[in-house]
Amino acid sequence: QVIAARVRAKLERAYEDFATSSPLTQRVFKVLRDHDPNICPAPGRAFVPLDSALKRFGK
Repeated sequence: QVIAARVRAKLERAYEDFATSSPLTQRVFKVLRDHDPNICPAPGRAFVPLDSALKRFGK
């Protein structure tokens, strides 16, 4: 029962952290962890909007 209570407390805390924080501030996803907002993107690795990529194909 002691182990179950500890696990329950950990899960409740994890859920509370998940529910009240944003992925951007917590950097949950790999893309966000790898991105440093203080560094400009390297040349050739800039964001390309999907609609501009589709214009090439006439859509």
